[in-house]
Amino acid sequence: GSRICAPCPPGYSGNGETCISVGLCSVNNGGCHPLATCMGTSSVVQCRCPPGYTGDGMGPGGCVASTQVTVDACSSSPCVHGICIPVAQNFVCHCNPGFSGPTCATPVNPCQPNPCKNNGSCMRTVDGGFSCECTAGFKGPRCGTPKNTCGGYIRDAAGNLEYPPATGTRDPGVMSCAFVFAVDPAKVLNVTFTRFKLPSTTACSTDFIQ
Repeated sequence: GSRICAPCPPGYSGNGETCISVGLCSVNNGGCHPLATCMGTSSVVQCRCPPGYTGDGMGPGGCVASTQVTVDACSSSPCVHGICIPVAQNFVCHCNPGFSGPTCATPVNPCQPNPCKNNGSCMRTVDGGFSCECTAGFKGPRCGTPKNTCGGYIRDAAGNLEYPPATGTRDPGVMSCAFVFAVDPAKVLNVTFTRFKLPSTTACSTDFIQ
């Protein structure tokens, strides 16, 4: 009769009729990924991926370059209020306005320290920003622009004050102007009038200084 020999079992080499033990890792790298290191005994094979790769090392897809799996670091959406950016095998969060911290979970108080000038009041807005409520005599997003009105609250340690604010501007005639200077109580307030003019009057019924 005739016979046909089956292929040699894993770990052996030959024509099927004669098989010689060569070790599990000597045939097809033990079934490991081509880049993996095969470590085998008489019956057990272990596959280890090289540096820069991750996985169990088994089969054609057993080792994957680390740069290809970094996207998985953002798969759980770790950035609570921000955008997740994969970096190496980790991630970095770019936070939305009003939030901070490694995962953008910490609310930021935009009013600390107070960004509003000239004793303005800071109020938080729903979008995480702020708005300023200015004191009398000031305007602008941060209360840094004096109004063209008579009177004001001045906190600067030094500066110039002019009223009326522009040539040809006249006051209404019936107005009480109060310029309040808030300074360090340990210092002396020195006010110098470089130019001062009041219309001539005997009864002080219109312009006067007190």
